[in-house]
Amino acid sequence: MGTEVRIHQNMKKIIAGIIFVLVAICAYAQQDVTQFLGIPVDGPKSEMVKALRKKGFRSSSQSDKLEGRFNGSDVILEIGENNNKVCRIIVYSATADKDIANIRIRFNNLCHQFLSKGNYLPCSTDSCMFPEYEDIAIPKNEDIRYEMRVNNKRYEAAFYQLPAPKDSLLKEIEPMKHVLITMSDRAGNKIDVASTLKLMDLYSKRSVWFKIEEYLGHYFIAIFYDNEYNRANGEDL
Repeated sequence: MGTEVRIHQNMKKIIAGIIFVLVAICAYAQQDVTQFLGIPVDGPKSEMVKALRKKGFRSSSQSDKLEGRFNGSDVILEIGENNNKVCRIIVYSATADKDIANIRIRFNNLCHQFLSKGNYLPCSTDSCMFPEYEDIAIPKNEDIRYEMRVNNKRYEAAFYQLPAPKDSLLKEIEPMKHVLITMSDRAGNKIDVASTLKLMDLYSKRSVWFKIEEYLGHYFIAIFYDNEYNRANGEDL
């Protein structure tokens, strides 16, 4: 009888341990996906709408979209789904602008804001592995309207959203390194190449990017918060 009681107690401990691990995994999974205003870009659309309403967003006159304030501006939100899970939040400017100079300023301001935040890493571009402001901002003398209409140029900038400040994550990765490779940025600051590439690999599914769009001669900026885990990946082919 005593043996049976001990076995029963051990089973309880094992089950409790399994439950603890599962809860921890679920909590980590919620942290590991892209966040929008602290809300995981994940789960059913209905739950996302509820969470956004708590943030002050309300129904828009445009179909099933939401509207509200974001980063100091009036915006329209669109929620993308795949297999009944939220995979994307799109933030549109509520009003488009004919003045291309204003769009340049807004785009470049966003570049500066994202680069200034400690929990974003800029994605590599065709010309630079670790882009800086000068690599992604639009030059003052560039004719955006001409480039978009004639050369079909896309003005966009992409980032990886990190779950914590970059510097703290780099410290966590540092003991795992076997080789130290560094390079200098324009200011002479050293970039830990191996650790930075590791961060990019770990958080490549947490994609946040923005671009300039044009409609009937009016221009606006759209920001995309993507959960790449939930995006279509050829499973229906």
